[in-house]
Amino acid sequence: MGKIELEVLIVVENKVNNRNLIAEHGLSFLLKYDGKDYLFDTGQGLAVIPNARALNINLNRLEGVFLSHGHDDHTGGLHKILRVNPGLKVYGHPDIFKPKYSRRDNKFKEIGFNMCRKDIDKFIPVSSLKEITDGLWLTGEIPERIKPSGNYKTGFKPELKDDYFQDDQSIVIETKQGLVVILGCSHAGVINILEYIKNKFDDKLYAVFGGMHLKDKKEERIIDIIDYLSDQDFKLLVPMHCTGIDVVSLMKERLGDKVKRGSTGKRFRI
Repeated sequence: MGKIELEVLIVVENKVNNRNLIAEHGLSFLLKYDGKDYLFDTGQGLAVIPNARALNINLNRLEGVFLSHGHDDHTGGLHKILRVNPGLKVYGHPDIFKPKYSRRDNKFKEIGFNMCRKDIDKFIPVSSLKEITDGLWLTGEIPERIKPSGNYKTGFKPELKDDYFQDDQSIVIETKQGLVVILGCSHAGVINILEYIKNKFDDKLYAVFGGMHLKDKKEERIIDIIDYLSDQDFKLLVPMHCTGIDVVSLMKERLGDKVKRGSTGKRFRI
């Protein structure tokens, strides 16, 4: 196929610099590709509808919603989206419906998806690399994964287990400039995700957007990832959400103008 232009619009993010928009701890992108609109993640749910309205996004035009994983800051707004467009196709790993918990000070807080599979009329399970439309792919499960931290649990009480985030997946889009990768939280590990994509696609990497889950992580791991990114021949990096403000600043110092700061309402055309 001929390579197609892409527009990436940040609908929900932790930061906002524009009037009439709302920031929240979450992530959502509008992807305009080949004349079609797709939503990747939906934030916690407070911001996605008012931001869509302020950004003149017609939710009835959406071809589908992709969910990166089952945490509430990425899935919490889906039920509101489906009220507007109930026949919408929703793509995600089957494990997004599993209960998920965050452990802090030996206490468990529920942070999972607020919907069940039966609540979604057109749920399409994706667990392996899948082309959704010409040139737009969901990665499915990433085979190589980072070791669970122990801070995230899944399953049913009292037999909770460490969450390996089998449901964590990203988007790959083929454009004229090269591959564009959209990350949710990178629970499988940024390096693992990008290496998997490089092994599956012949084209060069052009841009990476999204969360890298490096906030409050050990300095050694942060430096390893920045070193890896410094060695990659891409042109644009937009680290957001759970990457952490301090880590984004470090990336900016090392990679210079390749790094752009993302915020709610910011638009990128590729």
